[in-house]
Amino acid sequence: MKRYIAGLLAVLAVVMLAWPLGAAAEGTITVNPDVRVDNGRVTVSWTDSGNNGPYSVIYEHYDGSSTKQARFWARDAEADSTTSATSMVLETLLPGHQYYVYVLGQGSALGVELITVPAAPAFEDGKLNASQIRVGVDFKCLRLNTNSTESLQALSSADIKQHIDDRAYGMRYEISLPQLAYARDYFVQIAMFAPNGYEQIVHCSQYEFSTGKGFTHYLKLLGASFFDNLYSVTGDVPAGTYRVELYFNGMLAHTKSFTVR
Repeated sequence: MKRYIAGLLAVLAVVMLAWPLGAAAEGTITVNPDVRVDNGRVTVSWTDSGNNGPYSVIYEHYDGSSTKQARFWARDAEADSTTSATSMVLETLLPGHQYYVYVLGQGSALGVELITVPAAPAFEDGKLNASQIRVGVDFKCLRLNTNSTESLQALSSADIKQHIDDRAYGMRYEISLPQLAYARDYFVQIAMFAPNGYEQIVHCSQYEFSTGKGFTHYLKLLGASFFDNLYSVTGDVPAGTYRVELYFNGMLAHTKSFTVR
C-alpha cells in the first residue's frame, strides 16, 4: 500500500512550519509553475542557481481545500524521486487539479511552487469514448493477520476507523470495454476523492486492452492505501459520498460514486 510521507527531511519540516500557506520559497531553487503533459504524465522542471543537486521531489494535492492532504514522493519511493537533473516526470497528478511541488536540494536548498495541471477533455480515441467505458465495484475487506479477503455489502466509516490497524478496506474494481477492433494501449490512472476534499491517486500503470468481446480488467483491492492515509492524515473517515475517477492517457474515462455509511 502506498503510504504518505509522515516525515520528510528535517529541513522541510522546519521550513514549512515557518511558511504561511502559499508563501514563496526562499533560496536558490525555483520551480517552474508551467508543466508539460504527455498522455497523462506531467513533467515538472526547476532551476537552481546554487547547483545544489541531486534533488528530491515531493508533491501535495491542494485545489484550495482546507482539508489536510498527504505528501508523497514524486515517483512512489525516495530513491526513484531523486535526480541530478532539473526536471522529473510525475505519473500521479491529475488534469485540472492543483498541487504543491517541493524540490529539495542538498543542505537547506528548497523550492516550492503551486502548479496547475491543464484540464483535459473527456476520453475519446477514435470511435471509443467515455460513454462506452463501464466500471463495476465489489466492496472488500482484507484481514491483515490472516491475509483473507471477504466481500462487504457496503463500507462503514465506524468499521474502517475501528479496524484501521488490522484490516484493509477497499473494492474490487473492474473496467469493461466494448469489443475492440484493435488493441488499445493506455496510461491508466485511478483516483479517489473523499467528501471532505481529501484526494489520492491509488493506481497508475501502462496497460494494453486486448481485442475480444466483453474484455475486462480488474484490480483485486483498490483503495486500501486511500482509506489508510485518509485516516492517518485527517484523523477521520467521514461518512458520505465518495467518488472514483478513471483516466486513460490523461483523459477522464469514467466517474463512479459510492457511499460510506
